[in-house]
Amino acid sequence: MANRQQGNCITCHQVTVLRDAKGIDGASGKQGDFGPSLDGVGKRYSLAQLRQWVMDGRRFNPNTLMPPFGTIDGASYASPSRPILSLEEIDKVTAALATLR
Repeated sequence: MANRQQGNCITCHQVTVLRDAKGIDGASGKQGDFGPSLDGVGKRYSLAQLRQWVMDGRRFNPNTLMPPFGTIDGASYASPSRPILSLEEIDKVTAALATLR
């Protein structure tokens, strides 16, 4: 969630548990507030919904500014021409988000 080459969720989102844990996944002092807080996201959404948000949030909100991490559909200049995250990586992010209750 804090890897700059693989999504870097915390650039846009706050996660209190990461902020308070001082350095988990390199998140300390680097969280943004552009997107909504991820606190409690595991209670608000099912596992399938969380996965879809990570894969391509445009399915829920066509105007979202969140990048589609699991597809290049609709991308004009995808470089390299592959999704940002693999299916395995998306599963890991989804599992982590599900724990945020």
